Amino acid sequence: MPPKGSTKAAAAKAASAKGKAKAKAKAASKVAAKEAVDNAVADTFEEVDFPSEVLRRVIPKDAGMHHVVHAKVRLVDHKCRVAFSRGNKGVIWFTTTVEECGSSAAALRLARSMFLRLEEGASKEEVFGYKDECCRQLQEYVASLSGPPATPHQGEIAASTPSSQERNRGTKRPHGDTTSPGTVWAAGRRSSVSSAASPYPTNNLERAT
Repeated sequence: MPPKGSTKAAAAKAASAKGKAKAKAKAASKVAAKEAVDNAVADTFEEVDFPSEVLRRVIPKDAGMHHVVHAKVRLVDHKCRVAFSRGNKGVIWFTTTVEECGSSAAALRLARSMFLRLEEGASKEEVFGYKDECCRQLQEYVASLSGPPATPHQGEIAASTPSSQERNRGTKRPHGDTTSPGTVWAAGRRSSVSSAASPYPTNNLERAT
């Protein structure tokens, strides 16, 4: 029969291992749930058809056809997750996504460009700053496609504004009339109105007939 102390130690070890397994499973479940949400968002994302000259301007550096980076950079679940090894200095991981870049082509090109910059000796901070700037310019281009809010043209404004002749229609007095400015002529008849309603300023509230 094993000593009581060893039995307790074994039980504690088993309980610790069980707790770690539960924590690991919970963390994996959270990661899976987040990935499911990200994929659902990406599935509904409408990609932008960037002109090639825009991609070359915003992301100027890309790898040649036979460069090894083409084998390392792959688009999986709407994102490129790439590892760049610096030997004994460790591995630098970076990710580009279709959503932040606007399209699959832009995400792939940016990932390759970042890999090349790291290969040339740029620091992690420099490359990540480069990524942020490229994404900003791509998003600005996408925003520019919608254009500024429409404003009426000068002709439309003029057409919607009544002319002085239309404003005075029904208030013009016959030639030679000397009646009070408070009298409004319409259809050959005259009627007295208050000065508040008349287009002609006057202190007379009514004209005697």
